[in-house]
Amino acid sequence: MGTPANLIIQGALAIALLLVTALQVGVADTDAFFSLRQRENIKFWADELGDELWYLGQSITKATDMKARYKKLHLRVQEKDGEAILKEIVDNVQRMLDRKMDAVRCIVIAAEDAAESFNRTNVPENYTFYSAKDSYIAGDTEQSENLDNSTYTPMELYTDSHFYNIPVNLNYSIVHVPTNIYYEDDPVYDTIKWSESLDDVFIQNYYSDPALSFQYFGSSLGIMRSYPAMKWKQEIDLFDCRNRFWYIQAATCSKDIVILMDNSGSMTGYRNTIARLTVSNILDTLNNNDFVNVYNYSERADEAVPCFKEKLVQATLENVNALKAAVEDIRPEGYANLTHAFTKAFQLLERYRELRGCNNSSSGMQCNQAIMLVTDGVTGNHTEVFQAWNWDENGTHIPVRVFTFLVGQEVTKVREIQWMACLNRG
Repeated sequence: MGTPANLIIQGALAIALLLVTALQVGVADTDAFFSLRQRENIKFWADELGDELWYLGQSITKATDMKARYKKLHLRVQEKDGEAILKEIVDNVQRMLDRKMDAVRCIVIAAEDAAESFNRTNVPENYTFYSAKDSYIAGDTEQSENLDNSTYTPMELYTDSHFYNIPVNLNYSIVHVPTNIYYEDDPVYDTIKWSESLDDVFIQNYYSDPALSFQYFGSSLGIMRSYPAMKWKQEIDLFDCRNRFWYIQAATCSKDIVILMDNSGSMTGYRNTIARLTVSNILDTLNNNDFVNVYNYSERADEAVPCFKEKLVQATLENVNALKAAVEDIRPEGYANLTHAFTKAFQLLERYRELRGCNNSSSGMQCNQAIMLVTDGVTGNHTEVFQAWNWDENGTHIPVRVFTFLVGQEVTKVREIQWMACLNRG
């Protein structure tokens, strides 16, 4: 016998020979067609091929060895109920998710109670907290430049295998304040103080469910508590919890967004650059639950991505990247016809409200829709377009919010831009 590869080749050749011979025979009587010697040869080939394939299968599958090992380990074949196994898996996953939800609910309740009952007069003047970036860490060679600030409490960290061997401290959380936020501002400082009581909940959650990993609390001011305490990377800090996917999903619901990007002749140079960055940052805040489209407008409004014509697309990573790439290719030209752009955006959003039944008060369906206007200025008054498309029931019902982003230094009619947003729940 040769190697398994040789055996396969030999077997294939034998099969091919048999097939050719069989095709030659057709439907004729084999006894009449073949001589006695030929029939004996064919039988010999068939026996040889069968033996070769048998030995090849034994060699590759190791069936004999497998049977011997099963017998040696006293293993046996046991019939299982597939539906019962699936139900057990579902129950286990459900219990795991329930434990995680219980932990989240405990944090929510504790945060609401702490914020409501907080009294700043009960806080000592020399209050300190564990800073994610600036607290002294015992034994660490890389320390923050703000170690002299007595507001920050020193930390001791210990390697923990449960947290991927990262040095942590299970006795308290750390506070991260974004670089552009002043931590001694009263609302910010108050949030740091009252949220300290969440440490007890973090610890209780961890010991109740050791499978928990990191726990976070993020406030609308940008203050984030992270448990357990750990060292923050000493580099340029651009982190803001309010821009993180988990915060955005928790703080918002599904949205329909139309972004109107001014593409008129005045949007050249740095204005166009800032506008593109603004649109990109807006797109980064969206998630898979949101639907969006981007229009660039001058004399008329056109979709940035032609195949997204007259539709809202799910804000998946692929669609968002396609919109970003399209915005980068837009070049300013012509004059701005904002009325036409607003009309097109309102019509699109109204069509989606009708498709989802949001215009039917009996359905109870709520649509969260918004128009994001990115421009360097507006001309004229646009009251008519708002009255026609967005001020329903004598102005008591405004289905679409309008948010305005004014770019550039030498801008005019700032009050008109603010007026658009304020009168449309922006």
